[in-house]
Amino acid sequence: MGLATRAHLLSPVVPHDDAYITFRYIANLFAGKGLVYNKGEHIFGVSTPLEVLLAAAAAALFCMNEALLQYSLAGMESFMFAALTLWALYAVSCEWYTVAALLSGLSCLARPEGVLVAATCAVAWLVHGRRNVVRYVLALCLPVLFWLVFAQTYLGTVVPHSIIAKARPLYPLPRGAGLEQMVDQITAWTFDDRLWKLRAIKPALAGLGAGVAILAIVGS
Repeated sequence: MGLATRAHLLSPVVPHDDAYITFRYIANLFAGKGLVYNKGEHIFGVSTPLEVLLAAAAAALFCMNEALLQYSLAGMESFMFAALTLWALYAVSCEWYTVAALLSGLSCLARPEGVLVAATCAVAWLVHGRRNVVRYVLALCLPVLFWLVFAQTYLGTVVPHSIIAKARPLYPLPRGAGLEQMVDQITAWTFDDRLWKLRAIKPALAGLGAGVAILAIVGS
């Protein structure tokens, strides 16, 4: 953690992909123009509000991994989302369900895929007794509801305009292209260049491993 912090303090920021949007919002916020991309235009153009808030507060710590650290230094939210996911699952394994609810709720603000984290933690909570119902629901929903109310009031929508725009046929992709990319990435992260002789079945093995991991979390 010390090395990761030192790297963030000493390395230049080289924005990558959507990080340019994130930094534009932060720059305008500190310039007194509000949480906007263009002054006077309340457009919900950032799909990771939690990263905006944490980047503005300089409150993120990251583990050392060369590839992921490059994304983190570029202003992407991958490390933060991964951290929230892992800590939420750890909280589930310790039966700290209220903590898991809070972390999984925050993961939804880090990336839309956080709903999968929240769903996994919720199923585990439902399977293991459903204790402290009110506290669990409040911990899960309050951060998300707070942002949704703010987004609707200030930006006019709870769905990022960037996601709405991408749903239009600007650059049409074949059906299943997103799922195929996710499978390819999970396979690459799981096996890297090893087991090259099993190339044809590695996606199936990776998917099976992910399914087993989720079942183990829920059933533990």
